[in-house]
Amino acid sequence: MSSGVLELEKDALRWSDVWRASSTLQLSAHSDTFYAYLHETPAGWHLPFRHLRERIFFWFVLAFWVHRKTGYTIGNGLALVSLDSGRAKRLSDKIWGVFLGIAEKMLCAPSKEQIRRAQEYKILKGCLLRESFGEDGKDSMILLDSLATHPSVRRQGYCGALVDYVSRQADNERRSTYLWSSNPTNTEFYNNHGYHEVAVAFLGDSNPVWKKPPVRCPLFCRKYNSDTNT
Repeated sequence: MSSGVLELEKDALRWSDVWRASSTLQLSAHSDTFYAYLHETPAGWHLPFRHLRERIFFWFVLAFWVHRKTGYTIGNGLALVSLDSGRAKRLSDKIWGVFLGIAEKMLCAPSKEQIRRAQEYKILKGCLLRESFGEDGKDSMILLDSLATHPSVRRQGYCGALVDYVSRQADNERRSTYLWSSNPTNTEFYNNHGYHEVAVAFLGDSNPVWKKPPVRCPLFCRKYNSDTNT
């Protein structure tokens, strides 16, 4: 990782970053096999003005990050990550959650098949988390989520700098970290930053509507070790 990138500030995501960050998140989502599985259906993939509607929805998602103070960025939205510490949700967070659900229905108009796939994904993730960390194990961990970089700054160390930032925050709190990644080419990257696969399952393997190969759904973890993470 270049020292130049390490010297860049990892800032909390701000309102002024959100529109640019929504483009970064959207472009990253379109190369993500999780996202393709959840959205690539005839009824949803060909919505009128789909790209604009997606962009606006991602704006709302990132605005929620700003509200909860979970988002971090380099380059004012060119690279971003969510650090979810699992803290209890306030009333305002719950209201935001309801609002996001309404925004998703209005902007993305999920079909019955998309809703079914989203439920499949939710159940699968819940099962893997319980099998790997116990019934409530994840509640004491930090979730590294939605790591994304704009194509113009990829392979310049931005993602690595953000991952290391999250890891340092976790170490400061003496907590382990977990993440999901559907792209097998990212495995070496995460291994190099201390994250290793602990479980895997597959999406779409029993879905007759999905004509592509099942989507690999691995769970990665970086365990806190007081002897080495100091």
